[in-house]
Amino acid sequence: IGKVRTVYPNVMQISFKNRRHMMQYETIQMKENQIADQNPMELFEQFYKTYLHVGKKKYTTTQQLMENPPVYDGYVVGSDQTWNPFVANSPEAFFLPFVENKSKKGSYGPSLAGKSLSDEKEKEYRKKLSNFSFLSCREQDGAQLLSRITQKEVKCVLDPTLLLSAKEWGKYCEFEIPKEPYILVYFLGEKSEHRRAVEKIQKLTNWKIISLPAAYLEMENNDYKKVWGGPKEFLSLIRGAALICTDSFHGTMFSIN
Repeated sequence: IGKVRTVYPNVMQISFKNRRHMMQYETIQMKENQIADQNPMELFEQFYKTYLHVGKKKYTTTQQLMENPPVYDGYVVGSDQTWNPFVANSPEAFFLPFVENKSKKGSYGPSLAGKSLSDEKEKEYRKKLSNFSFLSCREQDGAQLLSRITQKEVKCVLDPTLLLSAKEWGKYCEFEIPKEPYILVYFLGEKSEHRRAVEKIQKLTNWKIISLPAAYLEMENNDYKKVWGGPKEFLSLIRGAALICTDSFHGTMFSIN
């Protein structure tokens, strides 16, 4: 959004936060060996208010958007997991059903996380995307799949995190990080072999381990120093790490950018 705003200064972000996703942060219980001056949701809110133009009205359900839709000239949804059919409780709002047909709507960089959809899902997506003015996808396979389903041109675009250079992202790295070398752990999955690999690396290097806990195995592991952070903590810890262990797409993208 920040990149787009340099060209289109009136870009605004709709304040939509799915209630089910917010609950995962509310249920976190802080334990020993964890760093958290603030709740992660508060850190995200501060970042939004400081760097983004966010609509004043807050929405937590698709129904709220349908009943009192935000009014703009155009709407863009994306990116990442917004159209992933395998994500549980993915809100209908990501298909912009609250937008009147006379308004332009499109997508930037959503991921389908696969090369195919069931016949039922293909029919569903064809209907939901029929009145989109423009479509794009993060992966080539996804772009080809959506193009076949919708019979429209679907561009394969760069993930938005890569639209900014490392120097541009560096402006937000204000979180104080350790001076000594550390291994940063950021896993979304629960595979134990990933954790065993981290332990082997730690024994070889004798570097401390810092975790951005997104999976329960990290939340329950008191051998790791944990940072419950927002965007600034995430970016700072990635930039300063001697080594990053992750199974996350964006963990990887920020590591190599």
